[in-house]
Amino acid sequence: MTDFYSHYTEVKRNYVYQQTNYVYVCLSRVTGKLFLVREGDFKKTSDINSQGAMLNFYRTIEKYWTVYLSDRLESDLQRDAHILFSLYSHEKNIFQKYIKVVIGFITFIKPTGREFTYKFNDIKKMYSKEGELRIQHKF
Repeated sequence: MTDFYSHYTEVKRNYVYQQTNYVYVCLSRVTGKLFLVREGDFKKTSDINSQGAMLNFYRTIEKYWTVYLSDRLESDLQRDAHILFSLYSHEKNIFQKYIKVVIGFITFIKPTGREFTYKFNDIKKMYSKEGELRIQHKF
């Protein structure tokens, strides 16, 4: 296992919350093998203990995977001189390199492999709007 993927979608009908759908995937980026794929739903308004043992087990996997990645962060940065973030398509089971972070710089990688880099000092504000990453430059 090299990666963990989770996705949550809140379902609303007439602007009223109905349920949250989830997908949890444990996989190997090297082989493309899927070790675990679980999909389901829950109501975020219900008590966490009534949401089922397996759902809470998947949440525990997510929690400890995050701890594992945090522990590896410094050694990965020293080895590779950057931290790479990828996008994952659950439907196609493929990864796409997306962002490379180096001390003082952030590089975006387009699907064609073309890269463009920003210096952190040149960025005034970075935020998400309507599902898009927005970068405001200093003038």
